[in-house]
Amino acid sequence: MDGLIEEYIELNEENDLFGTMTKAKAIKDFLELEDNSIILSKNNMIALYGDWGSGKSSVMYTVEQNINKEKYEILWFDTWKYEKDEKLPYALFKYIVNKGNISNREKILRASLGIVSALLVDSTVQLPFMEINCDPKKFRKRLKKEIEDNKCLWEEVKDFEDEYKKIKPINKEKLIVFLDDLDRCESYNIISLISSIKNLLAINENIIFVIGIDKKAVTLALQNKYGNDANKATEYLEKIFPINFELNSEINNTKFNNYVGEITGLSCEDVNTVIDVMNRIDLKKPRHIKKVLRKYYFIKEYLKNKEIEVNNKYCVSFIIYLITIGYFYPEEYKNLFIDKNSFFEKIVLYENYKNEEVFEYPFNKVNLKCRDINEGYHLLYDIMPMLKQLSPCNSIDYNTRLPVIGTGGKGEIYYSNWRRLFSSNASLNFIDYIIENDKYISYFYENNIYRDEEINRIIITVDNVL
Repeated sequence: MDGLIEEYIELNEENDLFGTMTKAKAIKDFLELEDNSIILSKNNMIALYGDWGSGKSSVMYTVEQNINKEKYEILWFDTWKYEKDEKLPYALFKYIVNKGNISNREKILRASLGIVSALLVDSTVQLPFMEINCDPKKFRKRLKKEIEDNKCLWEEVKDFEDEYKKIKPINKEKLIVFLDDLDRCESYNIISLISSIKNLLAINENIIFVIGIDKKAVTLALQNKYGNDANKATEYLEKIFPINFELNSEINNTKFNNYVGEITGLSCEDVNTVIDVMNRIDLKKPRHIKKVLRKYYFIKEYLKNKEIEVNNKYCVSFIIYLITIGYFYPEEYKNLFIDKNSFFEKIVLYENYKNEEVFEYPFNKVNLKCRDINEGYHLLYDIMPMLKQLSPCNSIDYNTRLPVIGTGGKGEIYYSNWRRLFSSNASLNFIDYIIENDKYISYFYENNIYRDEEINRIIITVDNVL
């Protein structure tokens, strides 16, 4: 089960489960294209945008493994691994100089003494100082020596830049530096590193920086710096990274279906239901998917021994849902284990009879049935017990007044009206999916009666090993 391992891999036709190999090939071709050499000399900071866990590391690793090594010298810098270094940008600079196969290492290190470290962390450069508590003649002599021997800041910076620009890999055209896991770093380090590369390290046209970035994380860090000004944050990224690639993983493909089928043991047809549920609850990030499926794979035999229906596609997708909210939506997961009667009793319902309010009573008095999901589509199940067990309650808007259809306090409430109580979340999206699929909702019922004890047993069993 190599696909369950949470590490970046070299993508190929067999293991490209999320359709990201084409992006890796596009970046590789872009870097190698001779016509792009001038563009890359002037714009040598490239961003690979993608959400955290979307597979950026695997894409960059695939580029690294397949790019022309005769043409490029390659370095890989794990920003998160070295984040504890208080001078992370300076650490990157020394990593390039010490690890790169370059010819002027000693000169560039001497040129950087006492200046680069300070410049890269936005602190004051410490220059030599003079003693003034001494004999005037000695002082004048010392002053003359300081003027002749010590350069001012701009002179030292220029000397460094002149030497740094000479860095070029031996027998290679360019040096490519891949920066991984930047989105895991603290906001200060994200901004500090990007700014330092742009202002100093990227002045060398022989070096190309390819940086994996969670755009949301960097934008948030920039907004914090610029007083929550989203426009400035966006403009900053556009200015820094005029060349960028967007990573949009796509999980609906044959390889991925086979992958889920191998893990769950379900047929290709049944796997589609599991994937539909994953999409519905927004389980789409590769790292999240692998984490959830890895958990299911390891607990599957345990569930089977507890007589849980691991061969039933509805049961399996329900378990996948439980693992997902357990990992990524803890507040929603907690709602599975509380008595919701007190919450639902606070909801005001009214019955509209001949355009007049004639009844008003607690929500629990209504037989809630869904009859309006699709035009002409009717379900006769009383879904109130299922909603009480599976729905969240921390986001209920008690000010929403729900209309009841019927007379004498024995009416029904439309599911769509009940749904108005909540904002969308994973739990409600899952319930939507159940109700929209008559075969799925029948799994939760036996002879039109909700299987609350069996559903609760599944929840408790999964919770024991989650």
